[in-house]
Amino acid sequence: MSFNLSVAQETLENAPLYYVDTLYSFGNKFGLTWDTISQTTIAGQIGYQKSEKLKVFARGEFFSFSPNRQEYAWYRPNYKFTLSGMYDLADKIIVKADVFVVGARKAYSYENVEGSTLENGKYVYDLSGFVDANLGFEYRLDNRFSGFVNFNNLATRKYQEWAGYPVQSIN
Repeated sequence: MSFNLSVAQETLENAPLYYVDTLYSFGNKFGLTWDTISQTTIAGQIGYQKSEKLKVFARGEFFSFSPNRQEYAWYRPNYKFTLSGMYDLADKIIVKADVFVVGARKAYSYENVEGSTLENGKYVYDLSGFVDANLGFEYRLDNRFSGFVNFNNLATRKYQEWAGYPVQSIN
């Protein structure tokens, strides 16, 4: 069993922040701006391992951002949770599973977007948080050769990690 709790305060100089470029493109490109961001992170994690057969890991992170020039820390979530596990069946077949939960993020555009509010000449809106679950299997022929298959986005949700770009369904 292992655990870790932490609180961190850091200053991110020239941190990249993205936005949908609707001034010089058709909304199919991202623009980039830099800012100095004061970031506070509160994190906790717990892990359990029973020999090499079973490993389980959970982590939660909460973020608070204070950018110097921008109104928000664009596309940066206010929290992230991760739950991962791995089970070794007879040293040949490995089963892995992951669940990721990512909180809401702020985004903006220079064109009106449904649900947005006009702030300082930008249309600001929220990208919903999302849950993503993945499952993988690996077969180890020996110590040097193995084959695997992974199933990503098992819930087949079409969430948007980036504005205007929904992720693929199950793949």
